[in-house]
Amino acid sequence: QLMTTTDNKSLVQISPQAALAQMRQQSAVIIDVRESREYGQEHIAGALSLPLAELTAEQLPSGKTAVFYCGAGKRSCAAAQRLMD
Repeated sequence: QLMTTTDNKSLVQISPQAALAQMRQQSAVIIDVRESREYGQEHIAGALSLPLAELTAEQLPSGKTAVFYCGAGKRSCAAAQRLMD
């Protein structure tokens, strides 16, 4: 499950295809919020590893939409929610 924010006030679930298109247009960055060991086992090419437990707004690239992903969706939702608060 991929989550992003549209206006820093609402969460949006987007398709992998939409995330890839945004990444190719360089308007978004894919952020893997799983633990480092999970990232090391497999990850989306080009994704940044920022584990949920360590995630802060200062770590995010400025000027790009952040698209969060994890294994099942719980952590990606929590990451987007945390950064909207």
